[in-house]
Amino acid sequence: MPLPQLSPAQATDLVVSHLLNRARATASRLAHQRLAAETVLTEHCRIIMY
Repeated sequence: MPLPQLSPAQATDLVVSHLLNRARATASRLAHQRLAAETVLTEHCRIIMY
Protein backbone atom coordinates (compact mmCIF):
# COMPACT_ATOMS: atom_id res chain seq x y z
CA MET A 1 0.00 0.00 0.00
CA PRO A 2 1.62 3.30 -1.05
CA LEU A 3 2.04 6.16 1.37
CA PRO A 4 -0.23 9.15 0.87
CA GLN A 5 1.22 12.18 -0.86
CA LEU A 6 1.80 15.13 1.45
CA SER A 7 1.26 18.72 0.45
CA PRO A 8 4.32 20.97 0.72
CA ALA A 9 2.89 22.50 3.91
CA GLN A 10 2.25 19.06 5.45
CA ALA A 11 5.75 17.91 4.50
CA THR A 12 7.25 21.03 6.06
CA ASP A 13 5.25 20.53 9.26
CA LEU A 14 6.36 16.90 9.45
CA VAL A 15 10.04 17.76 8.97
CA VAL A 16 9.90 20.62 11.49
CA SER A 17 8.18 18.46 14.12
CA HIS A 18 10.74 15.70 13.55
CA LEU A 19 13.65 18.12 13.94
CA LEU A 20 12.15 19.66 17.09
CA ASN A 21 11.65 16.22 18.64
CA ARG A 22 15.18 15.23 17.69
CA ALA A 23 16.61 18.42 19.23
CA ARG A 24 14.56 17.87 22.41
CA ALA A 25 15.78 14.26 22.70
CA THR A 26 19.40 15.30 22.14
CA ALA A 27 19.18 18.03 24.78
CA SER A 28 17.62 15.61 27.26
CA ARG A 29 20.27 12.96 26.60
CA LEU A 30 23.11 15.46 27.00
CA ALA A 31 21.59 16.83 30.21
CA HIS A 32 21.40 13.33 31.67
CA GLN A 33 24.99 12.64 30.62
CA ARG A 34 26.17 15.87 32.26
CA LEU A 35 24.28 15.05 35.44
CA ALA A 36 25.77 11.56 35.54
CA ALA A 37 29.29 12.94 34.96
CA GLU A 38 28.86 15.55 37.70
CA THR A 39 27.59 12.89 40.11
CA VAL A 40 30.59 10.65 39.41
CA LEU A 41 32.98 13.58 39.76
CA THR A 42 31.37 14.70 43.03
CA GLU A 43 31.58 11.19 44.48
CA HIS A 44 35.20 10.88 43.30
CA CYS A 45 36.15 14.20 44.94
CA ARG A 46 34.33 13.22 48.12
CA ILE A 47 36.33 9.97 48.31
CA ILE A 48 39.63 11.79 47.76
CA MET A 49 38.86 14.52 50.32
CA TYR A 50 38.06 12.06 53.13
